[in-house]
Amino acid sequence: MTAKRQKYKPARAKEMVVPKAEYDELIAAAKAKADEDAADVAIFDERLAELVAGKTQILPVEVSAGIMRGDKRIKAIRKWRSIPQIKLAKKLAISQAHLSDVEAGKRSLTPAIAAKAAKMLDVPVDWLT
Repeated sequence: MTAKRQKYKPARAKEMVVPKAEYDELIAAAKAKADEDAADVAIFDERLAELVAGKTQILPVEVSAGIMRGDKRIKAIRKWRSIPQIKLAKKLAISQAHLSDVEAGKRSLTPAIAAKAAKMLDVPVDWLT
């Protein structure tokens, strides 16, 4: 009994023909994406250099998680420091309602109060502004 021989067929790359205009659009889109990626890498490198040089600090994971859940920065930092809202409000000489409005994004801190809050929360003032 003899086995049947199968013809060897080399694998071929799949080919497609597209109109020149569509090809040009695809090339332009790919270039735009590559440019965007290069810009992202440049920003990353710049931020990493700042971090290594000690020019910037990273938010703690707990604060970042609070922000991701929708908390305003001051609220996330206050919770991270385990300071009750009423206690922080009293130390800042503002009402709890005022602090609540700030934490809800309805009001802003004055620069003087932001500086005082940053000192009390032991964080850089730019974390609160």
